[in-house]
Amino acid sequence: MVGADRKLFFLLILFFIVACNVSQHVAKNPQPEQPTHETQKKDIPNSNSTNQKNTEAQSDSTKKPHQVEKKDTSVIKIKPALTSKDIINVALLIPMDGKYQESRFIDFLNGMRVTANNAFTSTPKIKLNVINIGQETSSDQLEKNPIISKADVLAGGFITSQVKAIADIASHHHIPYISPWNSSDNITSDNEYYIQLKPSLQSYCHTLANYITSTIQPEQVILLFKSKTNRDYSTLSYFTDSLTFRHQKFKIIIDDEENNWKEQLSTVAKTVIIIPNWKDKSYIINTLRDLHNLQTDNQLTVTGMPQWMEFDNISLDLYESLHLIIPVSNYINYQDDQTQTYKKAYFEKYNGIPSPDSYYGADVMQILSRISSDLSHGNKFHPDLCSGSYFSQYQVIPIVSTPTGDKLSSPDYYANIFITLMQFKGGKFVPIF
Repeated sequence: MVGADRKLFFLLILFFIVACNVSQHVAKNPQPEQPTHETQKKDIPNSNSTNQKNTEAQSDSTKKPHQVEKKDTSVIKIKPALTSKDIINVALLIPMDGKYQESRFIDFLNGMRVTANNAFTSTPKIKLNVINIGQETSSDQLEKNPIISKADVLAGGFITSQVKAIADIASHHHIPYISPWNSSDNITSDNEYYIQLKPSLQSYCHTLANYITSTIQPEQVILLFKSKTNRDYSTLSYFTDSLTFRHQKFKIIIDDEENNWKEQLSTVAKTVIIIPNWKDKSYIINTLRDLHNLQTDNQLTVTGMPQWMEFDNISLDLYESLHLIIPVSNYINYQDDQTQTYKKAYFEKYNGIPSPDSYYGADVMQILSRISSDLSHGNKFHPDLCSGSYFSQYQVIPIVSTPTGDKLSSPDYYANIFITLMQFKGGKFVPIF
């Protein structure tokens, strides 16, 4: 009987110890993972990576869901309480060390400043802190900068590893992060604070496929690739998934494996030829010439990539005869009254004409203004605030993991998927979708 009492006593002690350990584990806060045009007189930040320039500014589908790998949702994030603020601190991190084309970042920043000083923005007060991020890719090093660690909103970053580091900081501090330039997939996961403004390659492909099947409704679609080793071949699954999803028949042609495919091409049927090649200008032009010679009764339509709009020394008859369609992001209507007003304000401040990067900077400033207004009232950050019509259109949606069972995963991040389709008509590109 004494032995039984002793066993019972030890069991009670063991239960008490286990219960204490479990209680301590639950109460402990989880720790974040450590991330392994020529211009006129411009306002240029100091090129030292540790220097900051502080500027105060008053601020004013059917598409198939993107899919990423399933994430681990076992860790529960504890979010800080939200409080109202009179001033919202925004840290803009841009590389100004000469490694990249600095003029684009200067134009972007100047575009933000013109917007901040004019009637496009409203309260609350935004304090814009510009930081030369250089080539820094360590979240630990970046977080040592007090401007970054005390920011209410983060923006900028360029290369993928850099953007990942900033995304980690944003997730750690539970603050919004706007990534204006990088469009790589799967930079971050389980991060409701990350907003990617540049559409991904997948968005371009899905938009093209949607328009082809719903509007053109061709009898045949041909996916044309130069070779399986070219980078354009990476778009294959994006197109085939979208076309299959919309029940559109298609044929895949690898040019260097089927050199006589043009001789077999039927130009009697209504045909769309997708050429997702964005770099090999010589191959693109030669292929367009061959297709131009095959054009019969305007049955052929060709789609290309955004870079084609920048090609020089090219016969525009090729584009016109093949009804060329190009997908682009950040389309700007330069005849719009608001655009004209902004152009005048920009010229008065910088004695120059705003570039596309300037207009993009103005858009980002307006997005920051909307976000800041919500944060200043102590409201929870809503990524859908980024969507809207500024100088360009933006449609920000949650990018989710593959659903499991009857449940949908929480968003891995948010991304802009808005693409404008431009067709060459009357000697110029005009928006058609």
